[in-house]
Amino acid sequence: MRLGLIKSNPFDHLRNGSQVNSNRSVYVTGEMIAEVLEQCPSAHWRAIVGLTRYAGLRCPTELVGLQWGDVDWTRKALTVRSPKTEHHT
Repeated sequence: MRLGLIKSNPFDHLRNGSQVNSNRSVYVTGEMIAEVLEQCPSAHWRAIVGLTRYAGLRCPTELVGLQWGDVDWTRKALTVRSPKTEHHT
């Protein structure tokens, strides 16, 4: 319609579907994460789990660019670069 190729939308009468499936919604507790951390084969994997769960980083996009220089121990801060939000100031 926007391009003028058709005069009306043949799907206008249809409703948008919902992507919500409450049956799959579950809260991951600290105890569950502790069990996952115990099963991690290395410190590398424990860092991945910890940073995604407790720091909220996206995996793998925000994890792969991390460097030691991104850790500010004095301010207790972590600089995270995100391809998803890099267009924001």
